Amino acid sequence: MEPTATIRLPGPLTAVRTIGSRSVGDARPAAGTEPSARQAAASEAQRVEVQSLLTALESAVQEFTALRQKMLKEAEGQLVDLAIHIARKVLMQEIQAQSYQIEPMVREALASVPARQDALVRLNPDDYERCQGMSGDVVLSETVRFVADPSVGRAQCVVETATGRVESSIEAHLGEVASALKGLE
Repeated sequence: MEPTATIRLPGPLTAVRTIGSRSVGDARPAAGTEPSARQAAASEAQRVEVQSLLTALESAVQEFTALRQKMLKEAEGQLVDLAIHIARKVLMQEIQAQSYQIEPMVREALASVPARQDALVRLNPDDYERCQGMSGDVVLSETVRFVADPSVGRAQCVVETATGRVESSIEAHLGEVASALKGLE
């Protein structure tokens, strides 16, 4: 019977090299000994079993890697949805407290209108009052008219021209952000 040794390693085994001994499955007999047919068959069976286990392990690692990638991709989408949900809650609180600036939203919507084209800006009545100083702006006064419209939500504006309509809302902006973030995945 050959002597055996057990060695516990702190990490994975990356390579094995034996010195002055023969490895398991080595078909060459040790100096002065001839293996029996039974030992040779057992050795071959062990080699086949080890190869089978190695193949199964490689397959398991590939499956684990694919599952990990799938879970990360799903988690990314869920994180984007959660971030948008939180942003929506925060913005809704800002709207309720009326601690937002409507003028930048109106200017952004008007930026999509060709210069010197007549435009009608529809605003929520509360936002209309907050934008009164803006309607006196020299650049806007010649071509832009402001109207209070209760059908328009707070922190939203609708710009109408002869060529079309532009809506600016928190939901639309959040949708654009969500699409951009999901496009990065």
